[in-house]
Amino acid sequence: MFPSHVLVLGGPGTGKLRICKEFTTLDLEKVEHNDSHSGLIVPFELSTAYYNVNGKLLIDEYPASREGLHLMKQNEILSSLRSWGKEFTSDETKELRECLEGLVFCIDAAKSTVDYIESSLEELSRIRSTLDEESVDGMWPGFLAVVSPQDDNDIEDLSIAHGFEFISISSSGVNEFKDKVGKERLKELFETHEWKQMERNAKVSSVDDDNLFESRKRDKISKLGMTVPLLQSNDYEDGNESEGQGEVEGEELDKLDFSTILSKLNIAKEEIQGMNENEREEYANKVIADVMNYI
Repeated sequence: MFPSHVLVLGGPGTGKLRICKEFTTLDLEKVEHNDSHSGLIVPFELSTAYYNVNGKLLIDEYPASREGLHLMKQNEILSSLRSWGKEFTSDETKELRECLEGLVFCIDAAKSTVDYIESSLEELSRIRSTLDEESVDGMWPGFLAVVSPQDDNDIEDLSIAHGFEFISISSSGVNEFKDKVGKERLKELFETHEWKQMERNAKVSSVDDDNLFESRKRDKISKLGMTVPLLQSNDYEDGNESEGQGEVEGEELDKLDFSTILSKLNIAKEEIQGMNENEREEYANKVIADVMNYI
């Protein structure tokens, strides 16, 4: 199988087709909504100022059948996710894993309990661990996002705790830190990914290449949780990294001198005290730029 495949995984009614509509011109309204969406393949073409790439969105769903779904309890649906994960991480599907460059996990915040969400994210963590283990440098180079039709603080907090980015498709525009949210953020994940089979634009200058590189570094920083509000929190005090950050430290230690980054953030945190909102934002952006240069 060729690369440039993105897996869109979720239970029934979690917005899988809604996500796919953002990346294709195909009429997905004709898809029978009463039938399982497992096995649907949606081709997509992504064109930016820097490159063009043709890929496929692979839709999969759990449980395998929607028959009797309305009678199923959440623990039964969770069991079907675990069965799906066991099959996905088996030797028989290794070829599929090797061609994946992204995974979008869909979950309905309005219909899910906190316990169900947390257990689902634990299974997703296990899947990511398999992808990491099979990667050359121990870190899967693909992108992964938890997506919900609604905004939900519980899902967002749990996602961050597990090291995942949470995206609410119902959101739009930018947040208070000028970061894209909602559908635009999901598109940005696709656009800033370094696709294995992308065709570079011959007219792109070296300056444009540098801009793309900087954008990817910003995404790397985002994965590490290095954002403006972080400088106003206590998460990076010496010896007091958050649980999620501790996991990232272990994964990134071979690539980045994490202690140096931590030192930069602690110094910045001291400097930022007493500044007004505009001064804090300006200073925080300078710190982020400094960390980007270090990376």
